[in-house]
Order: sequence, then C-alpha cells, then structure tokens
Amino acid sequence: MVLRFKIVILLLLSATTSFAALNSCLDKNVSFPQSNTTLKLILKSFSDQTGCTFSYNPILISDSKPLNINDINNISLAKALRKVLPVDIQFTLQGKYILLQKIPEKIKTQSLFGSKTDSNIDKNPKKVALVIPEINERELYFKSLKSTVKDTFIYILPSQISTITVDTVSKTNNSNKSLYTKTTDSSEVRRLITEQFLRKNVIALLGFSSSSPLSSVFTHIGIYGFYGIFSVSTDYNNSFRMGYGLGYSFSFRNTMGVSVNMEQNTLFAGESYNLGVRATLTHIDPLITFDISRDFTLFIGPSLYMSKSSYVTANTDLGTNYGVGALIGVKFNLISALLAKK
Repeated sequence: MVLRFKIVILLLLSATTSFAALNSCLDKNVSFPQSNTTLKLILKSFSDQTGCTFSYNPILISDSKPLNINDINNISLAKALRKVLPVDIQFTLQGKYILLQKIPEKIKTQSLFGSKTDSNIDKNPKKVALVIPEINERELYFKSLKSTVKDTFIYILPSQISTITVDTVSKTNNSNKSLYTKTTDSSEVRRLITEQFLRKNVIALLGFSSSSPLSSVFTHIGIYGFYGIFSVSTDYNNSFRMGYGLGYSFSFRNTMGVSVNMEQNTLFAGESYNLGVRATLTHIDPLITFDISRDFTLFIGPSLYMSKSSYVTANTDLGTNYGVGALIGVKFNLISALLAKK
C-alpha cells in the first residue's frame, strides 16, 4: 500500500514538473521599447529574451509590415504576445516552440457573434426542455483547416493532430516535437509562391470547339487574362485550315466567366486547296464559360464570321460572305493538371 502511494506521489510530481516546464516559456518576462517596428523584430527580441523559438508560415503571416507598439515593460511573454499579435493570429505552445497561426473564419465568426440557436431556445420551464449539443470548436477548426489546407500551405504532422486545441495555450505530451518545422525552407516557399502565381495568372489550355463554319482543335497560351490562339480546323468539306488570333477572359463568379476570341483561319490543305481555292475565315466569338471541374471548362456562344475565297488558277474572286454560327466546346487546363501531379 505504501509503495503504491509513493508511486502515485512520484507520478503527480512528474506531471507537475512537466506542466511547469511546458508553461515556463510563456511565463518568462519580456520587455520592448515603444517604437515603429515589425513583427519579425519583435519576435526575435522575445526569442532572445526567453530562449523560445517562434514557428509560423511566412506566406500566411506577414512579419515585415510596420507596427506601432506601446512600451512593453517586464510582463509575461503570453501577455506581450496578446498585445503585439493581430487579432486574427493565435499562438500555441508546443514544447519550446510557439506556433503562430491564423484563426479560421468560421471560429472567429462564432466567437464574435455567438451561436444563433441559443437565442431561439424557449426557456419556459413549464414546456419541454430542449437539449442542444455543445458546439465543438475543435471540430469546426479542423473542418475549416481541411477545406483550406491545399491553398494555404499549412504544415501539420498527421500523427500529432490530436494534440492541437483551439485554446490560446495548450498542453501536450509530445513536448519534444513540433507540429511545424522550425524554419521554412526558402526554396520550398519559392516553389509554393510560383505555383500559386501559375494557377492564378498563367493561361495554358488545350481544347476542342465546334460551330457551323468550323470544328477546331486549339491551344490558348497567355498571362493575366490575355492569350494567343493557335488552331487546326476543318470546314466539313475535307479541307483544313490553320488559325491564329488573340483572346481575353475574366471570371465574374467562382465557376463562370466571359471570354472573347478573335481569330483568322487560312485554308492550307484538303480537297478545296488542291482544286486551287484559297480562303480565309475571320471570326469573333463572345463566349460564356462554365467550370465543370478543376481541369475542364465548357464554353458556348455565338460566332460572328466573315469568309473570303478565290481561285488561284483562274484568278477569280469568289466573294465575301458574312454569317453567324453557334459555337460550343470544352477546354482543358494544363496548368492545374500538371501541378496536381506533384
């Protein structure tokens, strides 16, 4: 019995020591003079004074913006961080590392405005009591994290997800490990920024379209909404045309957009060409686009065209024709497909 009692006492002392060691970092006092500075310099000063290491994703948390802070005089690191960090940044202690991360929008909204269901509860004791399940903020946190992790580049070790809490300061048994890398590899940051730039701004499409004048296989190559058009087409008379032109596209909803193409197609092979016909087809296509998946976009709209043709052998002009056709097609996003394979 005495032996068991001693073992319990030792375990309690060990747990108390671990807990004290875990929180000692945030309990250390720090100072910083009033000045116009940056978050990076403040965190470096706090790190030098306490021996703690700050870990955060520089893509998500900008540490170079100017800050105007009041004098911080010999207060705990936890209180100092609450003074200098933006309201949308929370900090979590993990061993000797202090992890900085943005608070998901869903949790911030709930913490500011509370739960809507609570205001609708009839609290009359004579009526049947309603039991509302407790809102689990941790589940909301990870649900939001799961939906944004691909685009926001948050690094978490799967084996340690259970140690994260939404509290400002959390306790964990794995104090010797960090959920985030101590430093972010510069080449990895550059790669992620490059991928983000390519996804948002670079156009590299391969597609197929069909209209009453032509059916075409085409490519669109460009940047910032502007692109060049290159195509090979058939005019349904066993003749083939090569096309080139320019276009511009923009999105006005998450999955919808508008593109305008102007292209000229020149006859270069086939039966009509072998008979001595030379022809050009110039068309303007105002199109509505619909994203049907991450990689595929459907487009549809009118095609306003002007056709000129002549006989080379007889030097005969066959005239100019004008018309309107309906155009429909699909295009494949090469950029998103290539980046998805990495």
